[in-house]
Amino acid sequence: MILFLKKCIRFFYFFPQRMRCGFLDGFNTFILDFNSKFSFLKLLALYTLILFEKSGFNIGHLWSKSSWKSVFASFVGNRFNINHLGNVYSIKNSSLSITQKIEKQVIQWNKKVIHCGNRNIEGYVTSGGTESNLFLMWMGREYLKEKNNSRPILLATDFTHYSINKSARILDIDSFIVKVDKKNWGMSLLDLEKVVLKFIKNKKCSFLLPITIGYSSTGASDPLKKIVELIKKLKKKHSNLKCFIWVDAAAQGLPKSFLESNFRPMESDLIKGYVVDFHKHGDTPLPSGIVLYKNNLRKLIEVPIPYLFENDSTILGSRPGSSALSIWANIVGNNRSRWKKKFSNLEIKKTSLIKRLRKINPDANILCFKNSLTFAIELNSDFKEFPKEFGSEYQFVKCEINGFIHYKFHVQ
Repeated sequence: MILFLKKCIRFFYFFPQRMRCGFLDGFNTFILDFNSKFSFLKLLALYTLILFEKSGFNIGHLWSKSSWKSVFASFVGNRFNINHLGNVYSIKNSSLSITQKIEKQVIQWNKKVIHCGNRNIEGYVTSGGTESNLFLMWMGREYLKEKNNSRPILLATDFTHYSINKSARILDIDSFIVKVDKKNWGMSLLDLEKVVLKFIKNKKCSFLLPITIGYSSTGASDPLKKIVELIKKLKKKHSNLKCFIWVDAAAQGLPKSFLESNFRPMESDLIKGYVVDFHKHGDTPLPSGIVLYKNNLRKLIEVPIPYLFENDSTILGSRPGSSALSIWANIVGNNRSRWKKKFSNLEIKKTSLIKRLRKINPDANILCFKNSLTFAIELNSDFKEFPKEFGSEYQFVKCEINGFIHYKFHVQ
C-alpha cells in the first residue's frame, strides 16, 4: 500500500505543470461542494491538495514543518478534546491530570534551557507570541496600577512586533516610539533615556517596556543587559520611576537557548516575563507558544471560576492540551545536543547564504547578527536585484519600516 502511494505521488509530481494545476483546481471544486456525500474522498482530496500546495514554502514569514511525533501528540490531544482550563501552577500537583503534568514539565524544561534555576517563575502554554505579549502587557498594566496608580506608557521601536502595538490598543494603553540605533539595529539607549526623562519631567513615571530578542524583520535584538543597567541607573535617581519589563523572544529565543551557553534573559529581577514560540523553530504545529513570568504577579490577574474549584489566570481560560503535548513530544524526542546540532546547521546555512548574497551584491548592506536565524538586506542604490531562480529557491519578502526598505530572510 505504501509503495503504491509513493508511485502515485511520484506520478503526480512529474505531471506537466498545467495538468497538475487543473487537477488541483478540480480538487478545490470537489472539496467545496457541500452536496457531495463522499466525505472520506473529500478528506483524502483535501490532504492531497495540502500535500502538494507549494505556497507554504515560498512565504517570507517564519514557516517550519512539524515533526511527525509532535503532530501525533497533537492529534491525541485533539482526538480526546483535552482542555487545560486555567493555569497548571494554580492547581495542586495531586489534582493535576497526566497532560497537565506534561504541560508543567514543558514549562520547567523551558525554564531550565534559559537558566532560570529554582527562581520563582511559572508560566503556561499559549497559542503563540501574540497571546503571550497581550498577557504580559495586561499583567504589567495591573502591576503598574498597583505601584503608581497611573496609566502606563508603552515604549517600543518601529521594528517591535505588531502584536505588541495591537495589545496596547486592546488594553487602551498609550504608546511612544523609541528610536533604533543604526549601529546594532536594536533599541537606542540614548533615545530611551531621553524619552523616559522627558516623561518623568511631565510626571508620567509608569512604563511598559518590551525588549525584543530577534526582530521579525531584521533579526536584530535590543541590548538587553544595557537596557536593564540604564533602568537601574534611572531608578536610583528617580524613585517614582516604575517599569514593567519583559523579553519578547518569540522568534529567536529557542535557537539562542542552544547556540549561546549563557543565554539568561530573565536573570535580572527587573525582567518580569519572557515569551517564546515553538511553532517557529521548534517544529511543532500551531498553536504552540510559552509565556513565563514571576509567580508573585499571578495574583494581580487571577480570578476564581464560580462553577469550579479552580482559578483562572490566563487569557483564554479553556486552552487546548494538544499544544502542550506537541511541544512535549519534541522535547522528549530531542536531547540538548540534537537541538544544538539543528540550530548550528542552520547557522552554517545562513553563513553560506550570506556569502552567496555578497557575490551577487558586493556593495549591499546586509544586516546579519550572531545566533539569529533571520537577517535582512537593505534595498538601496547599491542593491543589485536577485536572479529569478534565486527568488524561487529562498524565502524572502520585501518590507518597509519607517523608510527602511529591505528584504527579510528566514533560514529554515
